[in-house]
Amino acid sequence: MQGKTLAQVWALTLGAVLVLVGLVGFLVEPSFAVGDSAERGTLILFDINGWHNVVHLLSGIVGLAMAGTAAKARLFSIGYGAVYVLVTILASPSATAGCCCRSSRSTPPTTCCTSRSP
Repeated sequence: MQGKTLAQVWALTLGAVLVLVGLVGFLVEPSFAVGDSAERGTLILFDINGWHNVVHLLSGIVGLAMAGTAAKARLFSIGYGAVYVLVTILASPSATAGCCCRSSRSTPPTTCCTSRSP
């Protein structure tokens, strides 16, 4: 990797890992079903489905495509980091605390969210 910037090495590495995770994810759970009753596979510790795998594949392909130049690789690295900081904030327990539907898959959403007392 001589002549490559750290951002280019990062974009190449992360892109390759994301493509690999996306492909392996389809072996674990290829279903594109949505909703609380949809089947989900588990890859390492994470719930996945076909849509999640597509996001991994697309993110990886973008990373690999942008690794060619230092400027594009830097843009990918900053953009990828920003998106995942936002996802982490939105998925944090304090962001989902207002609705018990997100904390329990076993309870149907209609009874979970509407049965709270005022």
